[in-house]
Amino acid sequence: KDDSGAFVPDGQYAFVATAKDFTGTAAANALTYKVVADRTAPVISAVSINNAYFSPNPANSNSSIQDTTLSYTVQDNLEPLIKDAVIANSDKVKTDILIYNGSTLAYTLRGGVLEAATTAGTAHSALWGGQYLVNQYVGTANGSGSLLDGTYTFQIEVTDLAGNVSM
Repeated sequence: KDDSGAFVPDGQYAFVATAKDFTGTAAANALTYKVVADRTAPVISAVSINNAYFSPNPANSNSSIQDTTLSYTVQDNLEPLIKDAVIANSDKVKTDILIYNGSTLAYTLRGGVLEAATTAGTAHSALWGGQYLVNQYVGTANGSGSLLDGTYTFQIEVTDLAGNVSM
């Protein structure tokens, strides 16, 4: 926040620390610390699904469509804010793709993966073959118990380095 208590705009800022002795004479060397203020969440756009209808598990399916692909674009504003500071993974966001059957979480695809995110937008895609456990697939033909045939929804969660989240 600034001196009036208002949030500062996104950007790079510097703190300068100078020591003074008891007479008020400043030390010759001041320390400068750079920080980046980022209150803007990443943007998820251009979301699409290829093969919205599919039959998972090659062992039990005679369908030629055995998986679905989720495509999306992620934009983030952090990289241009940094300017001359060096921050590891400043061009990345953490991505989680959660797959639900109704309100039941069926599978986490790409849990916590670091993916590129630029101000112009970076395209990504993720493939889901119907898994909900290792070598176990959803659907009645696969004997999946409570995760039967039906409608599954994807939820994309993207978190930037500052902790801003988009869904």
